[in-house]
Amino acid sequence: MSYTSFQDCMQNSMWFKQLIHDPNVYLAPHIPEQKLQGAASYLPVSVVLSDVLMLIDDTVFGSAKAGLCLTERGIYTKESFEDSNMFLFEYIKTINVSGGFFGYGLDINGNRMIRFTQINKETTHHLNLGLRELLNTRQALSQSQSQSQSQSRQNQQSHSASLSPAMTGVIDVMVFFALYQTPVCQPESDQYLAEQFQRFPQPAKQYLQQQLQRGICKPWTKIWQSVISWGSNMPYTAKAELMVQALRLMAINLYPAEEMMNFLYQLGDALALTRQQIDDLLREVLSSDEQQQSNHHSEPEPTSGMNVQHACELLDLDQQQLSLDRVQQAYRKKMAEFHPDKYQQLPTSVRQLIEQQAMQLNQARDYLKDYLGAY
Repeated sequence: MSYTSFQDCMQNSMWFKQLIHDPNVYLAPHIPEQKLQGAASYLPVSVVLSDVLMLIDDTVFGSAKAGLCLTERGIYTKESFEDSNMFLFEYIKTINVSGGFFGYGLDINGNRMIRFTQINKETTHHLNLGLRELLNTRQALSQSQSQSQSQSRQNQQSHSASLSPAMTGVIDVMVFFALYQTPVCQPESDQYLAEQFQRFPQPAKQYLQQQLQRGICKPWTKIWQSVISWGSNMPYTAKAELMVQALRLMAINLYPAEEMMNFLYQLGDALALTRQQIDDLLREVLSSDEQQQSNHHSEPEPTSGMNVQHACELLDLDQQQLSLDRVQQAYRKKMAEFHPDKYQQLPTSVRQLIEQQAMQLNQARDYLKDYLGAY
């Protein structure tokens, strides 16, 4: 029988069902907190107690400071007056019962694992068969994951093979700026990318979605070197469009201004743009943004397009735990990062961009204060 997880296997295994009859064996989620705290004395710091799926207390007085703990990663053991041991499933080949004068135990890969003093031969036999079943389950899951990853890579290669190096490279640039600061693409970034790729062919859209769903962007140095190889042959309008898209994504994700400018100049250099051309592009974008803001200000609702979710995302707030104090604290923290006074020595165009970010934070704070009834 195949299982989808260790817990699924343990819940359905006849061997683990037999183990619960032994008073020294505890299965999650019914492991007493006191037992887990005792076992923590021999578990590695990297093991989270909530990840323990089974605990065997092999102490006389029930402290659980000796025995066995099982997680999805491996088996951890401790005998009284002996050093603790760790056996990761990826390195386990065989598990067998062993006996002796001092009691029954388990051997892993032909070497001593633990000799129990508080559980009998029958329980040890059931434990051995249960652990073997888990080992087989892990091998089956690993094989299934490998096949799935292989198929995913083949699909990705198939999609990218139908795209030109420039198109693949442009997508990699966009994905980088959408994911560089977060493993999950923010809703605003996702919406912006969808708008930008409306006119692109389906293979390009599929490749973009695959990269975003993976949640991992390629290293910047690799992307930068790739841009150098194809960027210089792009027409100026295409170069300008890519620069603007990168700028928009960084602005959406509130990149610090210095980091933003470093990325823009590096990307511009790779595209064979001069510093003057880059600065001119910035001024053009900022001028357009100012015009749009001026148009918005003439409308009846100055915070048009703002909503609670958007305001909370801008201020990194939990929508379920909103309060005036939390809004003000989050606002002060954000303004400390993006306040224009910190960047007075930077070019005017950059300062204007920071001021636009600060205005977004102001609008988010004011909207949430109104929403909470503070006038």
